[in-house]
Amino acid sequence: SEFVYLNVKHGGKTTLSLEGDQPKCTVEFDKEEVVFRTVGIGGKVQTVCQIRNTGKSLTVFKAEKLPLGVHVEPAVALLQPGDKLNLTMRYAPKEAGVLDDVVEFMVRGMPELVKLKVRGDAVLPDVRIAEETFDFDNVEIGNRVYKTLTIENRSHVSVSLGIDMSWE
Repeated sequence: SEFVYLNVKHGGKTTLSLEGDQPKCTVEFDKEEVVFRTVGIGGKVQTVCQIRNTGKSLTVFKAEKLPLGVHVEPAVALLQPGDKLNLTMRYAPKEAGVLDDVVEFMVRGMPELVKLKVRGDAVLPDVRIAEETFDFDNVEIGNRVYKTLTIENRSHVSVSLGIDMSWE
């Protein structure tokens, strides 16, 4: 049984006892673990994992504990018996390192948290720019001057480059 405390505005505090049978439930994932491909810091990768209600009762699941940088969508959902649901698993690391952890799900009707292993690798991209400086000499308003920018990505992850030409 569960207890709920009820505060009545301009009244007193009442304790309600809630009792009932919680039907047992079971769920399973289509994978024993989710493995993310190597990603550069500041990037993100995603994959899909499926959860299935293998029990005979309606259940609700919720992603309870997520490792840093891991996101699950949807994080909460209702599953009818026999239903399957695709979970989008995203990994967006903020620092370099190895991800070797678990996502823990609360499933109504199961006494313990359900764990799904997640693994991945986050690396610091190694990007080099060949030119040390650019000298545009005297450029008049309305004219154009072109310079070559040579960028070498020495890492094995894709890298995107943004250039801010604003003046502060």
